[in-house]
Amino acid sequence: MSAGNKQLQDLTDIVNKLSREQELLRQQLFQVKQQLQHLQHLENQQITPIETAEIVTSATNLAALAQPELPAAPAPAKPIVTGYDAAKPTAKNDIEQFIGTNLISKLGILILVVGVGIGTKYAIDKELLSPLTRIVLGYLLGGGLSFTAFRLKNKYPLFSALLVSGSMAVFYITTYAAYSFFGLFSQSVAFGVLCLVTIATVLLSLHYNLEWIALFAMAGGYAIPFLISTNQSNPKVLFAYMALLNAGILTVSVLRYWRLLYVVSGGITWSIMGFFSFFDDQSDRFTSTIISFSTLFYLLYMAVFLTYKIRLKKALEELDVVLIIINSFVFFIIGLYNLHANPAYTTYDGAFTLGIALLNGLAALLVWRIGHPEKALQNLFSGLFLVFLAIAIPIQLHENWIAVAWLGQAAVLYFTGRKNQTNFYEIFSYPVMMLGLLWNLYYLNVPPPLPLNG
Repeated sequence: MSAGNKQLQDLTDIVNKLSREQELLRQQLFQVKQQLQHLQHLENQQITPIETAEIVTSATNLAALAQPELPAAPAPAKPIVTGYDAAKPTAKNDIEQFIGTNLISKLGILILVVGVGIGTKYAIDKELLSPLTRIVLGYLLGGGLSFTAFRLKNKYPLFSALLVSGSMAVFYITTYAAYSFFGLFSQSVAFGVLCLVTIATVLLSLHYNLEWIALFAMAGGYAIPFLISTNQSNPKVLFAYMALLNAGILTVSVLRYWRLLYVVSGGITWSIMGFFSFFDDQSDRFTSTIISFSTLFYLLYMAVFLTYKIRLKKALEELDVVLIIINSFVFFIIGLYNLHANPAYTTYDGAFTLGIALLNGLAALLVWRIGHPEKALQNLFSGLFLVFLAIAIPIQLHENWIAVAWLGQAAVLYFTGRKNQTNFYEIFSYPVMMLGLLWNLYYLNVPPPLPLNG
């Protein structure tokens, strides 16, 4: 065999060897891809050490095939890095990431929405476009932002979420302008369109799994009645709308366990109820309406709280205790104020307080029947039951009967705690007993009234 033929044969052997190694590399790449896809489906399950070892082995073999055999080079000397120097690049990267991916994006959407508002106002002032054309262009802009957001969702999920939130804001502004500025929509049509925008925003928060989109939807939803208000007091419609909005928002908060949504919704709801009760001159005309819807809101927030704790087996936290106490006493204060504001309802204040006590007692009984693993949750509602029961006694009864009722309640609590070996009830009996004794001493020391004839 000549030298040329020998070289040709050697080159052919090398090409064949490289082809076989390339095919082996392709097969291992395919296996690793399948294993990675399998891991994505099992990310919430425990991965056994055997599966982990197989994946690591495959990745190691793949890396060994991909790297050419080169002579080992001496390792360079590693510089000594202090804790401050090591943390400095990380902090810098975090700041750059926050500014680049979060702050600038949100500022851009805010500038866009503000620009739409300014452009609309400029077009109105200069009469550049007809009212109908302006509204149509506003809806087209919102639709274009939504379309762009969905196209970018896979590659840029955060930016897509910001775009779709901006599109919902454009829909809100455009609908409000069509109703308030141009009179193109009636109140019922504007209300329906804004409700549809709110529902769409809530569904988008579930689709993107982002709580701040749901907060944006809730803020827009609560703003709707005030945006299209005609300055006519109609609390039944307002409270009915609030009840539907709260039911939807709180359902989302339960599905995703978004507690901030629950807290903000409760704060806005009770603020509106309190403002209407304390500052509206016609609130005494709607006493039954305010009491009925306040009770509905109270039950709704209590039910959502119990669903959180029972469905997810969550432990009771300090913030939970504060929220439940605030929810109960705000409801109590608003209800008692409205009952006293209307002379026809002043005799029901004791029954109202007793009703709050019974609702908390039923909640404690429900937690006990379901068997929540934490005793503190049952004790919380039991304590509120006893507190409102103690408050109802002086509200409903008079004179020495108050001391008798308190001392009787203390005796029942003491013997219940002793019999069931529950320190909670026994400890709670002591302050109630002291209330009864102090009231009895006060009543005995009060001088009798002077006779009318002197």
